[in-house]
Amino acid sequence: MVIYKKILNGFSSASIDKSERRLDSTEIPVEEKISSIIGAIISDKDGLSLLNFEIYDNALKGFISQGVPNDGTIIPIDLELIPMFISALEKFSLELNIQDLTGFGLKGSNLKMHIFSYEDYTVTVFMNPNINLEAIESKINNYFENLFEEYKDKFEMGLKTGKIDDLLPIREIGRNWLEELNKSYQNMIINSEIIDQEHGQVLHSKIDELYDDINKKFSVTLEKVKKLKVDIMKSIIEKDYEELNKIAEIAKELKSKFSP
Repeated sequence: MVIYKKILNGFSSASIDKSERRLDSTEIPVEEKISSIIGAIISDKDGLSLLNFEIYDNALKGFISQGVPNDGTIIPIDLELIPMFISALEKFSLELNIQDLTGFGLKGSNLKMHIFSYEDYTVTVFMNPNINLEAIESKINNYFENLFEEYKDKFEMGLKTGKIDDLLPIREIGRNWLEELNKSYQNMIINSEIIDQEHGQVLHSKIDELYDDINKKFSVTLEKVKKLKVDIMKSIIEKDYEELNKIAEIAKELKSKFSP
């Protein structure tokens, strides 16, 4: 654990936080690093989208559209279709006698999607495919349980009428929560409480570097020991006892460094 924490010190908190900063532009560069948690879609059980939480405006559409050619050959992404797709899966799961789809998810090379199912609502969360979801899954689940309870009247009105105007002010609250959740997740990584796939790959690289450093250090030391043996034989032949004393002191110093 000590070595592990020492290696993680090489992870600059500034570079980690850089990916979490809030962007004002709605245009997303192709190489933009995916934040840990990008956003969430809250819908009813029939697939009607009620509210979106995003780390910044159009974040979901931007990240989902990355890599898709903008030449008219592909139909533009419609976020409204995602809750409908999830609703169809939930209803199909009932046909298969699967009680709910909580824990169901899809993962690609660009995004991970995870479904949280509640009595009247379904929440689809979008995130970096490499994150360790288990570390924050209960935190996400508890947040939405409390949200539905705190704004119960507003959500119920949205269910009954289909009008979501009263829910829109909650969007900024959700955005602030996403920012705090991302910070919390990154702090857990920095403090070595968790490690996800992306940082596991970096750690693997750091271990390789550590191995090379240790191997280099000991290789140099072994060469010194070999040279001492040659110098000893030379001093014996030349009867240079003063040099032998110097070699003995060097040998003692080396022994003290590596003996328990």
